Amino acid sequence: MPVTVRSVSEPVVRETPKVSMSRMLRRGGVLVIGFLLCSASSQAGDSFTRQIESRAGFYRADIAIEAHAERFPEINHWRATVHNSSGEVLYRLERAVPYDSPYPALALFDSAGEGLVLNAFDGIVEFIDGRGNVRRRWRPFAEETPSYERILKCSVARNRVAFLVSDPSSPPARVFTMEAGGTLRSLATLPEMQAGEIFLSVDGRLIVAGGSSVAEEVSVSSSILAWEGVLLDTVAMDFRLADLAPGGSRVVLSDARRALEVDLQSGEHRQLWLESRPEAIITALQYHPRGVVLVSQTVEFRGGPALYGTTRVLLMSPEGGTLLDRMLEGGSDQPASVAEEAGGIRLTIGETTTSLPINR
Repeated sequence: MPVTVRSVSEPVVRETPKVSMSRMLRRGGVLVIGFLLCSASSQAGDSFTRQIESRAGFYRADIAIEAHAERFPEINHWRATVHNSSGEVLYRLERAVPYDSPYPALALFDSAGEGLVLNAFDGIVEFIDGRGNVRRRWRPFAEETPSYERILKCSVARNRVAFLVSDPSSPPARVFTMEAGGTLRSLATLPEMQAGEIFLSVDGRLIVAGGSSVAEEVSVSSSILAWEGVLLDTVAMDFRLADLAPGGSRVVLSDARRALEVDLQSGEHRQLWLESRPEAIITALQYHPRGVVLVSQTVEFRGGPALYGTTRVLLMSPEGGTLLDRMLEGGSDQPASVAEEAGGIRLTIGETTTSLPINR
């Protein structure tokens, strides 16, 4: 079933008053810092604090949740304090959340500290200016009635954002692209009913949007789209991680256990990795000047946050060879992240950073 695309001049805006986040939030909410994907589906319940950053790290926010306070046992309080790179506080946001409702999510642009507050339950996206004021409110869903079954996710790069939304009452999943000011640029309808993940490349030119459908059997797919909404390729995978190669001709993407590369010029799909450890998943994936870096980690759940254990780091060359293969022991409640550094790869797991030289 093809992706359909149409242009929309302006979203419907209704002035209805009214993320918390770690790299894997409890009860379904997800914020993947690697490419700033935010999900407004984490369930309220426990007190905790988290920190997020804008894509380039120019701005950060401290997120605090105060759950079931003695004075207001039916209300949770969500607070965000936004700073610039010098540590100066730009503004604070606060939302009262009924105890049985999902928390909102926050994403930050790298332009003047502007942000987005996503509330899937109420079906509202708030565009925040650099002083903390709500510039506008936008409703991506047809129904205004609150719903636990909606999915609302975004990926931010520069002054652009791509949204992926789905609602059982009005399938299928849809993609919107917007500038930071809230101007709707395009809309694509995906083949699948339920939204998966969404990725916007760091240059804001390419989108990967995944999803799934359940009928007589489960079907999954990921659509690779240009910013304008034009379909470039489709992969039979409900992806979790993605990255765009320098030059923009290739895309690498993975689900929990399999990674592949798509050549956007030839249409070739090349499998890079298939995780063989049954308890491990792929937690980081990105291009490096010498190939593709992939990280897989063992993970277990004990009723609280996920616990990540043994970490394997691979650097795969464009020719299919392996330039680096390291196994590291340890544990953290946060998945790994990787970055390029002189002569190698910088691996960060929780508060620990390790330099991995490439000797080949």
